[in-house]
Amino acid sequence: MSNLSLSHAALNTISLPHPNFTLLRENHKIYVDKTHLIASLANSSMPIFLSRPRRFGKTLLISTFESLFSRGLQDFDGLAIANEWHDKARYPVVTLIFSSYMTASLEIFNDNFCDDMSFKFFKLFPHLKDLDLPKKSTANILLSCFFENIEAANLVLLIDEYDAPIIHTLDSRNLQKNIINYLSTFFNVIKTYLHKFRFVFIAGITKISHTSLFSGAKFINDITLDDQYATLLGLTEKEIYDNYGIYLKNAANILNLSDDELFTQLKYYYDGYQFSVNAQETVYNPWSVLNFLLRPERGFQNYWYESGGRPSLLMNYLQGANQITGSNISKQSNLRDILGSKDSIEIIKINDLKVKTSVDELPISLLLLQTGYFTIRKLNIFEIGLALPNAEVSDALILLSMSVQGLRLSEDTQDKMIGLPRLIDEERFDEISELFSAILIECITPNSNAFKNENALRDIIFMMIPDGLVKKSRENPNAF
Repeated sequence: MSNLSLSHAALNTISLPHPNFTLLRENHKIYVDKTHLIASLANSSMPIFLSRPRRFGKTLLISTFESLFSRGLQDFDGLAIANEWHDKARYPVVTLIFSSYMTASLEIFNDNFCDDMSFKFFKLFPHLKDLDLPKKSTANILLSCFFENIEAANLVLLIDEYDAPIIHTLDSRNLQKNIINYLSTFFNVIKTYLHKFRFVFIAGITKISHTSLFSGAKFINDITLDDQYATLLGLTEKEIYDNYGIYLKNAANILNLSDDELFTQLKYYYDGYQFSVNAQETVYNPWSVLNFLLRPERGFQNYWYESGGRPSLLMNYLQGANQITGSNISKQSNLRDILGSKDSIEIIKINDLKVKTSVDELPISLLLLQTGYFTIRKLNIFEIGLALPNAEVSDALILLSMSVQGLRLSEDTQDKMIGLPRLIDEERFDEISELFSAILIECITPNSNAFKNENALRDIIFMMIPDGLVKKSRENPNAF
């Protein structure tokens, strides 16, 4: 098959992580089958909580649950769950996306939340419209009224981005506190009426305010660090081989690489995430892998940073919107000073991963772990290492550091970059050295620890050189 026809086929069968499972299946897009794990979760009698970084497919997972419970196996033909799921019932499903509720004030948040929840409950249970509900109510009161008037114990509740209202109010402590209290009462109602549910699933990026938000959290099964579900989101190496083999060959042809060379580069840039202490394998970022396979002629780009690598929580922390307890990190901190080189590992106790903290007390290392900049590396039975998972995240760290500090290359330095190939061809090393020095001066603070680390300096220079000028070097990580 020619590259042209293969690219056309790829556009018809490869999809970026799609937020709607049913549409993905109906349009015959490639779906990496995780349904054996989904079947296990869907049989749970306890509410389930999962946190993962952005762009790992949480919304698609929730949509998959929605399809399974509301449509049965209608969308699952040929998938593993078809032989494992024996529940023939259809269930009413309510999906609440907390990021869709405006947080300008508690009143606006409450109105958005109540309107959305009422609409979805009324659609499933029309008789609820006849209730004499308070004109001004709150989500916990509405939910209690609804449950008191629903006889069946079969509701499925799916909550996406549960932490969005908290993250979006980081710059307003009083409002944030009020929203946390508001949500706590809502989750308490869920706990009170657990007997009304068939299944509850809650997803988000962080585990902030876990103790206060999920009061009496023993009623929730937190699978964030569960070994069994370490590969539930993300792509394993085998899954990429099995599902995208023909597109890998297409990319290798376009980039003039052998199959082994291509996969080495794919692993170097996008692999390395480990989501439990004893995970048997790491996973690739699905957003980045699929973007690459859709446009392999662009090379190994940083797809994650702009779409998922700048979560509001992390940006607000690093920009000084909140003081980080027990830390000297300030608004002008260089992330390279915090982390050192990309090969360094910060050692913490395994039990520290399970600590439940408020926004004010969340350590920077755990924040970076939850937002995808750090990943887990087991060292021994008591300790783990927190390390950068891959080159894409290492590059994103540089961009994040510059963004936080308001640093950027000057127009003069950018103009000189255009002439870099000529300087190299003519071996004008003094001018190359001056250009690289300008990059470092403009990209990091003068007292940065990065100046003590050759790898960190190389990474920064490499990141600032336009991709078009170093295409071959990007395909060879050791070029600089």
